[in-house]
Amino acid sequence: MEEMYEVLKFIEHGAHCRQSMDCVQGTILLDYMKENPTVEKTVLLRWFRQLCVCVDQFHRCRNRQNYRYLNPCSILVADTGKLLLLDMEAPDNETAMKQMQKRAVRSHFVKPVYDIGAGRNHDADLYAYGK
Repeated sequence: MEEMYEVLKFIEHGAHCRQSMDCVQGTILLDYMKENPTVEKTVLLRWFRQLCVCVDQFHRCRNRQNYRYLNPCSILVADTGKLLLLDMEAPDNETAMKQMQKRAVRSHFVKPVYDIGAGRNHDADLYAYGK
């Protein structure tokens, strides 16, 4: 079920970070987990770290803005095994966006008391990361 997806990539310059886009072949994390229900502990821990780094890079590139879409439908497992965040503003990722709008995804990964316009803290991303 591998397809091409537009993803966010980040370029580190010391303490600064710049965002770029790329088109990568891979599988959405939710679909990957359906096909591979068991993942080695080392792989899982590596994924957690990669995801945390990606979200931190996003926050630094976007002036501390929340990613807001952090869930298994917005994360790509690339052919290399690396996790990448989908570019949710890209029209080619519309199928992933539709999948995220399902009630089951929203109820599990969207913080119930989160007000989209509230502050610039990272409560929503931290909540979704923990879930």
